[in-house]
Amino acid sequence: MKLSDIWNKNKNLIKNNKIVFSNPIEIKRKPDPNHPTLKSFIKSIYKDENGNLRADVWEKENLTWLNTSTYGTPEESLTQKYSDALKRDFGEVEGVTDHDYVTNSYHINPAEPIDWANKITIESKMMDKSTGGAISYIELPDMSKNLDAVESMVQFMYDHILYCEINVKRDICYRCGFHGTIKIVEDNGKHIWECPACRNRNTSTMFIRRRVCGYIGDSTTGACQSRMGDYKARVEHTDIPMK
Repeated sequence: MKLSDIWNKNKNLIKNNKIVFSNPIEIKRKPDPNHPTLKSFIKSIYKDENGNLRADVWEKENLTWLNTSTYGTPEESLTQKYSDALKRDFGEVEGVTDHDYVTNSYHINPAEPIDWANKITIESKMMDKSTGGAISYIELPDMSKNLDAVESMVQFMYDHILYCEINVKRDICYRCGFHGTIKIVEDNGKHIWECPACRNRNTSTMFIRRRVCGYIGDSTTGACQSRMGDYKARVEHTDIPMK
């Protein structure tokens, strides 16, 4: 398949050489990340029928004047751009477009109840195909009192995956002195930060740092609403029993 063919298909979205194959009409339920058919489909996005990386083929056949590669990390504003486009084109599909973000790249849906080791193992299979870079993450609570567990996780990452980060939360509300996790709540369809102790919503009086994926964001600088929705939906992977 040539890049021009993909560009002309209205069920695909392309930006900055990054491609997301989207056809939610054909998806009837929330997919199991371990399902062999889903794994095969994901691999088919990266590679053609001959086993060649599609990005390499496009570079040779269509874009010899550009360096082309697959970038395995979620792009910031595209989580909202894609979400808005899918809702516009396909309507609301349960488990697919009924939330205000999309999970691009090869990442497992942030709301998927999966343990940290299984998430790392599944996503690691895609990294060698993401020749333009790849980042995975696991989401954890405050682990300052269980550093031995963190060390074990880091060792597991070292043994199984190319690049993975640990996301932890240690927030402060300067208005009431709360130390812990400041939550994202929804008010009139908008995601906002709120202190669980005093209900403070003024981010200039809070210390909130979140590593979204590959970088650390500050609540005072803001984030697009789809990314806020992504973060609100994230499960803490230590809460899920290991298989």
